This record gives sequence, C-alpha cells and structure tokens, in this order.
Amino acid sequence: AILSLQHYQIIFLKQLSYFKIETKIKKICVFIINNLNQKGYLELSKIEIKDILEVSDKELDEAFDV
Repeated sequence: AILSLQHYQIIFLKQLSYFKIETKIKKICVFIINNLNQKGYLELSKIEIKDILEVSDKELDEAFDV
C-alpha cells in the first residue's frame, strides 16, 4: 500500500522525537516536514524558510543536517 504524505509526515515527526536536539532546531525541522508538498518535496527555499522563521544560517543548516 502506498502511504499518503500525511502518513509520512507523522512518521517523520515521530522519528524526530527520538533526536536530542535543541527546541529551536526541532521547530525548524517540524516546519520543514509540515511544508513538504504532495510528492514529498520542499518547495520553499532556505532563504524563504530563514525569513519566515527568522532563524540564522547556522540554525537552518543544523535542522537540515538532522
């Protein structure tokens, strides 16, 4: 069976809970997961995410490294 994007998002969020990371980095990760399109791609650029969340390049890079 093919899982829907919503199912994958739930799986990703559950997996994220196992990581010991700063709250701010976790919030960035959640934002990224929640903004995947129906094909599982992130259509927002890093610059757009940075501007929306008002985070630094370092924080954003940390989130993408998770």
